[in-house]
Amino acid sequence: MTSVRQVVGTVEGGQVVSNELWRPDASGSGFPAAPPTPEFAAQLEVHGFDATAHAAAQGWWR
Repeated sequence: MTSVRQVVGTVEGGQVVSNELWRPDASGSGFPAAPPTPEFAAQLEVHGFDATAHAAAQGWWR
């Protein structure tokens, strides 16, 4: 994994603006990074995403 991003918009000149939701840790495993926007988090929660757990990312999944 290299990165999981949420595209949040563009700026003048066509640059894509994104949030990095997950990034690799030292071992290459996915590690929660920036939180998704509230609207996207609500959509993800319908499918089991836990925004609270994502925000408390200091090793909760290990």
